[in-house]
Amino acid sequence: MEPFAGFLAIAQWLSFLTCIAYIFGARIPLPVVWTVAGLVLAAFAWTAVTMIVLPGDAILFWKAGDAVWKRANPYHGTFVLNPPPSLIWYAALALIPQGPYLVLWRLLCTISFGGAAFAVQGALGREPKDRPWGLPSAAVALFASAVAISVSSRLGLLVLNSTFLTTVCILGALACRDRARPVAAGILLALASVKITTLLPFLLLFFRPQDRKTWIALIAAGLLFTVVAVPPSGLPAALRTCLANISEENSQGQMSDYSFESDTNTDLVSLNYAIYHLGIRDRGWVRIAQLLLTVALGIWVTRQIYRSPSISHAPACAIVACYSVLFLYHRLYDMTILAIPLIYCAGRGLQESGPFRWAYRLCAAGLLWVLHLRLNVLERFIPRAKEGGFAGRLIEAVLLPQATWIVLAALIVLIVTERRLASPAASPLPAAPPGDAPISDATSPRRA
Repeated sequence: MEPFAGFLAIAQWLSFLTCIAYIFGARIPLPVVWTVAGLVLAAFAWTAVTMIVLPGDAILFWKAGDAVWKRANPYHGTFVLNPPPSLIWYAALALIPQGPYLVLWRLLCTISFGGAAFAVQGALGREPKDRPWGLPSAAVALFASAVAISVSSRLGLLVLNSTFLTTVCILGALACRDRARPVAAGILLALASVKITTLLPFLLLFFRPQDRKTWIALIAAGLLFTVVAVPPSGLPAALRTCLANISEENSQGQMSDYSFESDTNTDLVSLNYAIYHLGIRDRGWVRIAQLLLTVALGIWVTRQIYRSPSISHAPACAIVACYSVLFLYHRLYDMTILAIPLIYCAGRGLQESGPFRWAYRLCAAGLLWVLHLRLNVLERFIPRAKEGGFAGRLIEAVLLPQATWIVLAALIVLIVTERRLASPAASPLPAAPPGDAPISDATSPRRA
C-alpha cells in the first residue's frame, strides 16, 4: 500500500526543516537527528517499494538496448537522446526481460537517490586542516534523507530517467580524481555520458597535468563503448536520428520547449527558460543569450578554479556541480547532483567563523530549497504570470525560473567566497569551536 499524500508531505517538511535548522546552527540532540534521518529514509523506502512500476523513460532505454543487440538503429522510434557511448548501459540491461528490468531500474534509482549524500561525503575526499568541511555521520544521514525524500528524487522515481547513472559515475570519477586513479576516473566519465549535459562541465576538473591519463582512458573507453553498441557503418545514421530526436523534443510546443506554448516545462532548470521568462520572446535572441552566458560562466568557472592559488578538490567539485545544473538543459529530477555543493556548503557553514559562514549557509539552504521545490505550487502561478501586469511579470521573471536563479546565485557566491578565502591576503579563518557544533552530543565538529 502506498503511503498517503499527507504522510509524504509530513516526512518531506520534517526533513527539510530539520536540515535548515541544522544548517543555521541550531543545537539538535543527536538522537533526534538519527531519528529524523531514519524515519524519513524509511518513508522514502516505503514510497519506492509501493509506488506503481510505470514504464516511464526506462522502457525507451530498454528498447534502445534491445535494438543494439538486433543491430538496428537504437535511436529510431525510441526518442532516446543519449550519446552512443551511453548505449552500453541500455544494451547490458536489455538482457533482462522487461518486467524484471523495470523493477531493477526502480531499485537502482532508489539506492542512488538514498545514498547520494553518503557517496558525496566520500567523493569530496580529504579536507585541508585549515578549511574543514566534513560533516559528522549523523548529519550526513540527515542530509541523505532530505535528498532522498525531495521532490527531485521522487520525480526521478516516477519518470525512471537515467540521470542517476550519471550521478553515480561522476561521484566515482571525483573519488578517483582525489585518490590519483586517473584511468578509473576516465572510464567512469565515459560511463557517465548517459546525461551528457551533466557530464561535460565536470570535465573542467580534469585540466591538470596529471589528468592526461584520465583523458586517454575517457576517449578510449568512449570509443570502445560506441563501437560495441553501434557498428561503425551504422554510426552516421544513428547520430542523425539522435540529433533529430533532440531537435524534435526542443521544438516549439514540445516536451522541452521553454516557452508558454509547452505545458510540460514547469520543472525546467535552464538558462534559456529563465531568459525567456525575463520577457525575451525571440527564440534566436534566447538561444544567443543562453550560449553567451553558458560560455562566459564556463570560462569564469575554469579560471577561478585554476588560477593561483588554485581551489582545492572539494570546493572545486561543488562549484562545477552548480555550473553543470545551468549547462544547457536540465529538469528538476536531475538535481540530485546538487548533493555535492549541498554537503560541502553545509559543512563549511558550520566550520567557518565570521561573515563567510553565512555565505555557505545561505548557499546550502538555497540548494536544499531547489531540491524540494513544489511543482504543484509553481503550476498555480502560471495562469497569473500569463495575465501580465506588474505582478504577473514579477511572478514570471522571478518565481517560475527560481530554481535557475537560486543555483546561479549559489554558484557566484560560492566562487567569490572561495576566492576570498584562497587569497594570500586573506588570513585563514579558525574553525568553529566544538561548542558551536549543531549536534549537541558531538564532542567535536567532526564527530557525532
